[in-house]
This record gives sequence, C-alpha cells and structure tokens, in this order.
Amino acid sequence: MKISSLTETTDGGFLYTTNEVLGSSGLAGAKVKKIDQTGGTEWDLRLGMGHLENQVAFTTNIDESEDGGAIIAGSKGRTPQLWKISANGELEWIKDDPSVNGRVKTVNGGYLIASRGAEQFNLLKTDGAGNTEWSKKVGSGSIQGLYENPHGYLFGATTGIYQTDISGNLLWAKSLGNVAVVESLANREVVAVADKNRLVKLSWNTPADPDNPGTDPNLPGDGLRFEDEEYSINVGDTFDTVVTVNGAEGTPVKVTKFSTYKSDNPDVLSIDAQGNITGLKRGVAVITAIYGGKTAAAMVNVY
Repeated sequence: MKISSLTETTDGGFLYTTNEVLGSSGLAGAKVKKIDQTGGTEWDLRLGMGHLENQVAFTTNIDESEDGGAIIAGSKGRTPQLWKISANGELEWIKDDPSVNGRVKTVNGGYLIASRGAEQFNLLKTDGAGNTEWSKKVGSGSIQGLYENPHGYLFGATTGIYQTDISGNLLWAKSLGNVAVVESLANREVVAVADKNRLVKLSWNTPADPDNPGTDPNLPGDGLRFEDEEYSINVGDTFDTVVTVNGAEGTPVKVTKFSTYKSDNPDVLSIDAQGNITGLKRGVAVITAIYGGKTAAAMVNVY
C-alpha cells in the first residue's frame, strides 16, 4: 500500500488516498479513506480493483469538497478521471476527461484542475457537479502545487511560479526552476522553495492597486524603510526585499521597484535594481535603499 495524497479536513481529521497492489494476486486499485482527529476510521471506499492488465483505478491527489466530502483526481487505465465522494463516503459522480489528468483543488463553488499539456499546462474550472465552466492554457512544465489566494490561483511548477486571476488569466510569472513549495503571504507577497532548496520571497504590484502602485507614486520619502531591519539568508539564496514609504495618513506604500540600492559588502552580498539580495559568502552586509531623497538601511547575515 502506498499513500498517494493526503489533505487535512475542516473538522480536524484527514482524507487520504492509497494505490495498492495486493501481493502476488495481480490485483491492484485505489482506496480513499477519511479518519478523525484520533486516527479512527470514519469511512473508506475502493475506487476500483482489478488485475493490473485491466482498467484499474489509480489516484494522484485529493482535496476536501465544500460539502465535507472529497474530490479526487486520478485515472482508470489510461483514462483521466475525477471522482466526487460524499461526506458519508459514497461515490456521487465520475468525470472522464483528458483535461482532468493533473491536480485538483476545491475553489469558488467548484473545482480547479491543473494538468500538463504539450507545451503549456492546462487549467480547467468546473462547477460543483463537474461541468466545465472554462479552460485556459498557462505557463509550462508540470504542476507541483495548486493554491487559492485572494487574487485568484497560485501555482508552483517545475519551471517557476504562476499567479492567475479567478478566471485563469495570467497576472504574473517568475522563472525559478523547479518550485517544490509555494505559499501566499499577506500584502501580495509569496514565499517559495525553489531549486537547490533556495528560499525565495517575492512581492508584486498592479497599477490598479493604490497600495501597490504600478507607477512611481512620487512621494517625498518620509518613513522610508525596509520591511525588516535585519535579514538572514544562506549562501546561494536569493530573497526579495520590500521597501515602503508613508503615504496618505501614514499608510505604507511600496516603492521597492522605484528605489536605488547598494550593498556595503558586495563580496558577501549583492543587491540588484529590484531590491533582490543574494548571499555570496558567509559574512555580514548592510544594504541601503534611496528614494525621495531619503535613505533606509538594513543588516543582512549570510550563513
């Protein structure tokens, strides 16, 4: 037995799927199980069991559905499938569709499926009954993680990070190589674990957002500061700093992309025109940002 996917449920329990091959019998298939907070079984269900040479079911990932049941992506033989399971562990429906061959996430009254295509990965949004609402092609590579955030959908892939709106339209992308884990933070910030276990923090702006302007707000520079007074990174890591000034009524306004930067120890730490710092060797450096005639500083420890 091999656990193929696991997700925590809103009641504190867990849903998980397994792919099984039963000894020398040649029988194989998949099973989904719901356990409570103490590990006790609430229900389990076999999705398909048969001989390996026949059309048996295998699962790739699971998510809790809005009704407390489960939505599962996988395949039966060579046919990609979605399985919808009720809160009581009963099979409600199955969707056969080549475009559901990927990862599934419960979102916005339905489900979002991200799968690898020939050149770009495919996004498919369905309603709660599995009926297609829209499909889009975005980015490239294979999907490692699929997340919902206040701005739409965030993807970690083998080629980097992609953010779309709720209709699947690409808002931005960052090429980072293979991204194993990505997580949304507050204030349009993202942290990711990329190639070679690099921890990368990003921030992004849109012209329509006055707190994250797409053009220079031309403020006087009062209250100019880095987001943190002190940073710590490893040699080889890159981290996106954030610089703000005081806006109307003292509200912070990001000016990261409109500031100029310097490292006082460039052999230890570099900082580029976008405020991204990279650790070069062990040591300590002080970085400065200049905007509106004012200067801000922060210390960086490189390990």
